[in-house]
Amino acid sequence: MKSNQTLFDIHANSLLAATYSDPSEVLANPFLSSLEKRCVLAAWASDAFAVEDSPWLRQLPGSPSAIWVGHILSALRELDEEDDPPPLSGAPAQRLPMLEEPKLAVGF
Repeated sequence: MKSNQTLFDIHANSLLAATYSDPSEVLANPFLSSLEKRCVLAAWASDAFAVEDSPWLRQLPGSPSAIWVGHILSALRELDEEDDPPPLSGAPAQRLPMLEEPKLAVGF
């Protein structure tokens, strides 16, 4: 294994995530790289930390409160926007994938 290869360690990243009370604090941390922020947020969003009977919440061991997974995913999307610069002048913008099937026309 190369020494510069980064491994995703959910345990290490979840311990780091537990030091934050909100995903916005992870984004604001100037000492973490974009990749490190993404790893921390991904660990936090993991199903391994889903609250029993409340799958839309995540709570890390030792954390005083649960966080809505939507807030964590929003923080990950903010990182995506930072990592993907806008298209060059004249270049087409990337089209977002459709999340649902288009409605069929009635009567055809």
